[in-house]
Amino acid sequence: MDFTTHASPETRDSPDIVSIRALTLTTRIGPDIWYRNRPQPVIVSLTLYTDISKSGATDDVRASIHYGNLTKAVSTHITDSASDNLVEFVDSLAECCFLRGGAEERIKIVAELPEALTMAEGVGIEAYRQCYSQGSRSKNEIDRIPGFGDGIFIRNLRVACVIGVNEPERKEKQVVVVNLRLWDIDAKVAVEYRKLLQAVTEHIESSSYFTIEAMITTICRMICVDHGISKVTVRIEKPSALTFAKGAAVEITRMKEQFEISPEALGIV
Repeated sequence: MDFTTHASPETRDSPDIVSIRALTLTTRIGPDIWYRNRPQPVIVSLTLYTDISKSGATDDVRASIHYGNLTKAVSTHITDSASDNLVEFVDSLAECCFLRGGAEERIKIVAELPEALTMAEGVGIEAYRQCYSQGSRSKNEIDRIPGFGDGIFIRNLRVACVIGVNEPERKEKQVVVVNLRLWDIDAKVAVEYRKLLQAVTEHIESSSYFTIEAMITTICRMICVDHGISKVTVRIEKPSALTFAKGAAVEITRMKEQFEISPEALGIV
């Protein structure tokens, strides 16, 4: 599942895109899967918002973003750098893209650690950055784009639990596959996401829901209320639910304030 589908911050001056997909390197980003301070693989995709009109009209490579030079600059930077968390990693990488890689005003970075978690296929971040080169801000100041907060995603967490209404389902545990997207996070969440993930995993393992709907609503409530996340998207799939399909799933997005509404106001008594 792809949770990196945030609306794009194109403008009239930069409607086009140059991208590099799934650049795989090794670097230090926080602790590895066994909590050691060692290099681990990272998969990086870059989206540069630009205007290709001049190079498109002239066929002049000098008028385009040189993605070969960009890739070299990014690869050297990632390999030689070390970061405490994913937010720090993308901040540093964005600076490299703007100052040495030829990126212009806006960039999107998606970085995933595919070997950071034992029970999930990966944890990553989607982040947008902008380089302010004129106006009230100082030259080459790099910051988040307003309205496009950083998002942490956890991909394909597999947990065994009791789920379903049929008699065999009440007797034997089956695997559910969970995908999470934590919206508008700060650096603290980027450091402590393992605690949140552990709480979600332990809750699912000890649960015995009849429906995915009840399970997924409770997970959203835990993440928003207990862990202070302002917005979360959760998708839970039962791969063994249907004989002739790969799975049945439910996906919802909830805001923290939704759980501050009384059950009576929601019509639940």
